[in-house]
Amino acid sequence: MLRLLLALLRLSCPASSQSRSWSGTWTATGAGRVFSGTWTASAGESRDASSGTWIVLDSSGKPVAAGAWSARKKKKGWEGVWQARAGNGAPFAGTWSARSPLEASAALTDLWELALSNVITGAWQAGRKSGGWSIRAFRSR
Repeated sequence: MLRLLLALLRLSCPASSQSRSWSGTWTATGAGRVFSGTWTASAGESRDASSGTWIVLDSSGKPVAAGAWSARKKKKGWEGVWQARAGNGAPFAGTWSARSPLEASAALTDLWELALSNVITGAWQAGRKSGGWSIRAFRSR
């Protein structure tokens, strides 16, 4: 699991010193459970794309799953996909969408900038399971 986490962190580091990146904490609810962890985001090659990593932490702060996500800005908001692998090797994947008060012309990276001062919320789905999530960002670079 530690090797997977280190590999994901290396992938999330921007190749250019001029790249913008963010990190933060997240919380998600669904199926009567609450999950939490950390995330990273890097600006994509276009203003409407972004990607990063995420880690699921247990109640003691120990990583129990790690994965990657990507997103594209759509006409009506931001949508993405995510995947992860639990410590036991079990894979899981799904989709997510974000709610935002930003104008339709805003770039996806504007969402991460907004998360520096506001909690951003959205919805996630994995098969028949679904729920809500929220993030808070901290500038990484």
